[in-house]
Amino acid sequence: MEDKKSLETTIAELKLEISQLKSDEHKAAILSNDQRYQESQVRFRTVFEASRLGNKIFPPT
Repeated sequence: MEDKKSLETTIAELKLEISQLKSDEHKAAILSNDQRYQESQVRFRTVFEASRLGNKIFPPT
C-alpha cells in the first residue's frame, strides 16, 4: 500500500512539473512571436521609408 501511495505522489508531482514546463514553453513561444512581429515591423518601416513610393505618400520630414 505504501508503494501505491508513493507512486501516486510521484505521478502528481510529475503532472505538476509537466504543466509548469508547458506554461513556460507557451510563454517562450509568445515572446518569440512578439519578437518576430517587432522585427517584421522594423523591416517594413525601413523598406517603406527608403522607397520612393513611401517618400511620395509620406514626404520625409
